Amino acid sequence: MRKERKILYLDQFAVSNMYSTDPASAWGKLRHAIQEKVSKGVLSCPMPLEHLYETVGRSNKDKTGNQNDEYSRNIIEQHKFFRELANGTAFYGYEEIAATEIIMLLRQGKINPIKSMYFHKALYAQIDISAIYEKGHTFNEENHKYNRNLPQGVNELREITQPLNNDIRAKQKKSTDPLFLKTLVRLQVARYIDGLKDFYKKGFVKVRGVNCGTFEGAYKVDLLIYKLTKKRINKRERQKS
Repeated sequence: MRKERKILYLDQFAVSNMYSTDPASAWGKLRHAIQEKVSKGVLSCPMPLEHLYETVGRSNKDKTGNQNDEYSRNIIEQHKFFRELANGTAFYGYEEIAATEIIMLLRQGKINPIKSMYFHKALYAQIDISAIYEKGHTFNEENHKYNRNLPQGVNELREITQPLNNDIRAKQKKSTDPLFLKTLVRLQVARYIDGLKDFYKKGFVKVRGVNCGTFEGAYKVDLLIYKLTKKRINKRERQKS
């Protein structure tokens, strides 16, 4: 009986450690095990879009901010290493996956995960990073510079953090999740709920742009709802969601 292929999500931290480690180290042994499983066809390691974004952001500058050709070559080779693991496959974006799971839950009452819901063949998982290196770095650097100057909603975070903190103390139990992470999750979930309520009332969604300095990105809440419309969510399903 053929074993079912497993899916493994590798982030930048894992890829970086596996690429540059000693073969006898824990990371080295993990790298060997993953490469072996991928070659046997029992494991898939699709590339997340975030990996490409983070990689081009590193460009040809080292940790001190100075141009370093050796550092640059190392980043390019590291991306090549991941390309070989990914074998041309990439994860769908979060909004696409979330929309698929929401529709499945609404229509079937449960989520029956299948691989085609999560990853597909994609050009960015095959691209030679050196071809877009400098342009990607300039884009990413300007975007980061702009975002550092944006208000971070500190007051909003404090308002939500305080009751969470009080609740934890009152129940006198240890939390395994960082408080800040809980706060961010609650904030984001609240935004999606508000977006779905607004969508239910209006029956349509207008995808707003978010100014990111030199470009404009899609507002994630609107993008998720737009994905739902592409999957033909109806009024009854909008009410249930």
